Amino acid sequence: MTTTDAQIEIGMPLEEYIERSEREGLFEIIDGREIIVSPVVRKHNRVGKRLLFALEPFKNEGEVMYDTPYILEAKRNWVKGARVPDLMYYTAERLAAHDASVADYDDKPVILVPDLTVEIISPTDKRKHVLAKVRMYHDDGVGVVWLIDTDYGSVTVMPRGDKAVLLHNPADLLSGGDLLPGFSVTLAELFA
Repeated sequence: MTTTDAQIEIGMPLEEYIERSEREGLFEIIDGREIIVSPVVRKHNRVGKRLLFALEPFKNEGEVMYDTPYILEAKRNWVKGARVPDLMYYTAERLAAHDASVADYDDKPVILVPDLTVEIISPTDKRKHVLAKVRMYHDDGVGVVWLIDTDYGSVTVMPRGDKAVLLHNPADLLSGGDLLPGFSVTLAELFA
């Protein structure tokens, strides 16, 4: 049998992904490639923490996670893809259903596509790679991506299947829409 006749399974066992992440640091699996997650610079961290704290009052509506992977499973305990957004949000109902179906869920990455992901553009990020990542999140099933550019003090809200909205004035309000009713933060507060 030749290699073209054989099916090559992309990914790795879940336990191997967890062990390697603990030993070597977080990495993503995208289209069969392993990609090390870059270290976070201070302004990236500062904006991420501000957003995390702004979302904290909404913890009864769902859960926000910071630098946590979510896993795409090809079959039980087989990781075909792993993503590590800067922040991600799950509604309480979806996360409860996940937790009920995954044994030892607290000891594993989340095996569920988030409702919202947040990407904070790093100084080393190339625009085409960032936009490819947004498309990947939408292809995975993420409903909304917030793309934060700390250099320009802007946020682009990118709903799946709808037009993107650019927020760039300090008085502009980043709101949670239907996903997080009542949530809002001005760009001035976010980038202070």
